[in-house]
Amino acid sequence: MALVPVYSETLLPSVWKWLLAPAGGAAAGIITVVLGVPVAVVVGVVVTIALVAVLVRTAPVTVVTDDELRAGRAHLPREFVGSVEILEGSALEQAMGPGLDARAHLQFSSSAPAAVRVDLRDPQDPTPYWLLSTRHAHELARALVADADQAAHSEQTG
Repeated sequence: MALVPVYSETLLPSVWKWLLAPAGGAAAGIITVVLGVPVAVVVGVVVTIALVAVLVRTAPVTVVTDDELRAGRAHLPREFVGSVEILEGSALEQAMGPGLDARAHLQFSSSAPAAVRVDLRDPQDPTPYWLLSTRHAHELARALVADADQAAHSEQTG
């Protein structure tokens, strides 16, 4: 049971979202300036650091290992990975809008230009598919397909 990632991606926020941290720190500093300039500066810096920590901590993480696909806290054993489809542009808009199944597992980031749809082969799981935002759709799909191919090969030879 190897836990070495075949693929790993953390979807850090876009530049515009990063600008929220110093803006929030500045706002907090302005609000507390009535308590004194030193207090306002300290509050502004602390709030900025806290907001950066929140942005990093809440960034979606996708990891593919030999044993599983992890999307945030959700885990999917590799034997349940079905077909894999890359979604970009209008196909992604359709999949995230009118084509979305309410039972699907989503890991979405508006800063990612693409997503990968992973169909599930678990008859006991009511989740039909996972839809994972990514900046590297082809690499993620390749890791998932290679992982599924290795699993099928090891089941046939084992």
